[in-house]
Amino acid sequence: MEKSLRVAIVDDLTEDSQRLADYLEQFQREHNMEIKMDVYNASFEFLEKYHGNYDVIFLDIEMPDGSGITLADVIKRNFDHHVMIVFVSNYPKYMPVS
Repeated sequence: MEKSLRVAIVDDLTEDSQRLADYLEQFQREHNMEIKMDVYNASFEFLEKYHGNYDVIFLDIEMPDGSGITLADVIKRNFDHHVMIVFVSNYPKYMPVS
C-alpha cells in the first residue's frame, strides 16, 4: 500500500464509532490505501492526546462532555489549521434537507 491516511474518530457512542471505523476499513480495502485510525470516546480525552497528527478528524456533533462544533473550533484555533474535519451525527436536525 502506497497511500496512507491518519484518521481520528471522536464519538461518545461505541457502536457509532465502530460503524464508521468499519466503513473506513472497507474503503481502505477497496482503494488499496492504508488508514491509521484512532478512536476516542470523549472530546477531553482526544484533546489531551492530540498533537496535530491527523489528516482527517471525524467529530460527533453532540457529546456529553462537549460539542463537536466547539471542539473543532479549539482544534482549528489552537492546534491545526489544516486538518480536515468531518462532522457526524445520528440526529436528523443536523442533516441538511434538500
